[in-house]
Amino acid sequence: QLEQTVQQSLSGTRLDNNIELKDVLKFSIEGNMCTSIQSFCITNNSIVVATVKNDDSVTRLLKFDKVTYELLSENTSVSYSHANDMCYNPKENLIYITHGNENKISKVDPVTLNKIGEISNIWAFGIDYKKEDDTYVLRINDNGKCKLRVVDNLFNKIIDYDTNFDISSTFYVAQGVGVDENYIIEAYARPESIFVYDKKGNLINRYSINVPSPFEVETIKKSGNNTWFVLVA
Repeated sequence: QLEQTVQQSLSGTRLDNNIELKDVLKFSIEGNMCTSIQSFCITNNSIVVATVKNDDSVTRLLKFDKVTYELLSENTSVSYSHANDMCYNPKENLIYITHGNENKISKVDPVTLNKIGEISNIWAFGIDYKKEDDTYVLRINDNGKCKLRVVDNLFNKIIDYDTNFDISSTFYVAQGVGVDENYIIEAYARPESIFVYDKKGNLINRYSINVPSPFEVETIKKSGNNTWFVLVA
């Protein structure tokens, strides 16, 4: 028996134009195992999506073909808590998933979708990998204060950026992070927005996104030279 069906969209946009989302992958979650999508990443050949029912249950990882969007496989062996964001490191051929409500980041094999390790003592919400200098950009909780943090490939801190934006006073909910050689980009919910920073964490612009209720903007990742993909769930 189907307990609930939730429809989600993975959408693409270009940041040098007005924000207009175009659906490229749209699917339903059926059954009582998972009720919401939290994050995704783009690997060399696939799109991997994390869905959860609650933070205490197992996470359902779904792998879709990058070109045809066919569902290739899934894995429900491990809980990644809220699975708040994820990224793909092509140099290591690994996926990294932030737990959101736990101070750890898990390593996942993109072929089998099995967990193969974890990094402890990092309370991160957003994450993305910057291939140009082999670093990660995290949205972290540092003693109750949200910061953007750049870390090396061993997750040692390089620098923190105060983004000069008081999230708590404006009710924005920090979600996922996307990076490229020029920008750090964050997805926010309530209201649904994209914030664009330069490489030093200075806010350049904010883009509002029209998302039908009750959906939220979850995260943003880049694929190719000009296209950014936004997860709406």
